[in-house]
Amino acid sequence: MSTTRLYDYIIVGAGPAGLQLGYFFKESGTDHVILEASGKAGDYFTKFPRHDRMLTANIVYSGYEDPGRRLRYDWNSLLSRDEAMLFRNYSQDFLPRRQDFLRYIRDFAEHYELSIDYNTRVTKVSKESGVFLLETNRSDVYQCKRLVIATGVSKPYVPDVPGVEHADNYAECSVDRKDYIDQRVLIVGKGNSAFETANHLIPVARTITVTAPECVTMAWSSHYKGDLRAINSAFIDTYHLKSQNHILNAEITNIEKTDSEFLVDVTYTKAAGQTMRLAYDKIIYCTGFRFDDEIFDASCKPEMVESLRNRFPAFTSEWESVNVEDLYFIGVLMGAKDQKKYFSSFVQGFRANIAVLKKYLDRKYHDVPLSFDEIDLDPENLADLVLSRASGSAALLLQPGFLCDCLVVDDDGAARYYKEINVEHVFNSDFVSNRHYYLLTMEYGQFQEGDPLCEGRDPDPDQAHKDVYIHPILRRYNGRSLEFEHHIPEAIENDWQIFHFVRQQYDMSQHELASMYR
Repeated sequence: MSTTRLYDYIIVGAGPAGLQLGYFFKESGTDHVILEASGKAGDYFTKFPRHDRMLTANIVYSGYEDPGRRLRYDWNSLLSRDEAMLFRNYSQDFLPRRQDFLRYIRDFAEHYELSIDYNTRVTKVSKESGVFLLETNRSDVYQCKRLVIATGVSKPYVPDVPGVEHADNYAECSVDRKDYIDQRVLIVGKGNSAFETANHLIPVARTITVTAPECVTMAWSSHYKGDLRAINSAFIDTYHLKSQNHILNAEITNIEKTDSEFLVDVTYTKAAGQTMRLAYDKIIYCTGFRFDDEIFDASCKPEMVESLRNRFPAFTSEWESVNVEDLYFIGVLMGAKDQKKYFSSFVQGFRANIAVLKKYLDRKYHDVPLSFDEIDLDPENLADLVLSRASGSAALLLQPGFLCDCLVVDDDGAARYYKEINVEHVFNSDFVSNRHYYLLTMEYGQFQEGDPLCEGRDPDPDQAHKDVYIHPILRRYNGRSLEFEHHIPEAIENDWQIFHFVRQQYDMSQHELASMYR
């Protein structure tokens, strides 16, 4: 085997996350190479989503000319300096087709001439004397000081159920409707892939049952974009309006294959533990994916998150493995910390996370301190700044409660404003050594039981802490202690600088900021 030179960084995977970090590395002149198993970038999107429609919004006509504000409604573009490489130039569909996104990311890689070694599949990763060694199908061994994994969750996650080997899986099942004509179909799972599959089969299947132990969670009530989206909820009508389709809250305990059908034993989770045996012609598991860690040998095997059923690697607030130094995870894998509240598993979330990670890598390995703006602490100036950032930052809006701006006030009155870092990192770093600092986040409130489309709202600014919709929150800390919290009421267009809202919030924010600073 031949050995390459020692790279500062190797990125494994030329999907959107790998390309995003590769772009940042190229822009800064950072030594790196991207290894991609297939012959072109974005191979995942040649197949997924199985039914072609993405769930990432693409609002071309947002009414804004400012590129930063446009990105708030563009969940597909990677961050770059060239407006020609915005996704709006590839599709005007609100929810675009995967083929258009695939064309976009391949053009992105070519346009910026990113450093990618194609047809290079990593078969083994080891670590010796602080250096990662990556064996490949080309008989080359790549060497690097720091390794970044951008391969996503590529291995189907299948629960351990007796007889599950008889079932099909979302990743490999047929999407040809002819294969399901007049069939009784059981779909296991209640996420978007399950309902996407069910919707596809409505015209042909005799009956479709969607089941999982937990209840369906709609994104419109949870505000988590990974929960069931409205575009995939048509199947629910066929259940509620009493066609032959069903949604069960039940756990599968056994699958038995006979000569003519599958017999499935279930235990209902919302019916006092009632058990039943049901018959189907086809079973499809749509239970998600997991990180494939098989390429790592014992010298650098990343620890997994047990609470997430070992589907994701465990990492720090800087996305570094908790047990393997200099091993980082980006892209969909960043979602391990989301807890179904944040959007790190989606392009609009992880592109911002990767920009933050680049800052941390520069600081840790290249002696580049985190950048900040020195600002005037005049309350009028602070109010302008807070409302401007709340109205203009795509990262804060699309990573609500996960990313923040941080204002540090020194004992001598000097103020430093850090834009777009992750909240968890603030509390795991020397920021907490400061006696006077603020975090600005965008966050949803707590939705109560009932109809999310009929939620009440108190227009009194003093009651803004009760707002359910996304709104800015400014918190003052002394070390780790929360000293003060101020909520700015929600704005109908997520813009706190327009119309009558400006005067009201400007006056109030100026007053509150003055009181917070005293």
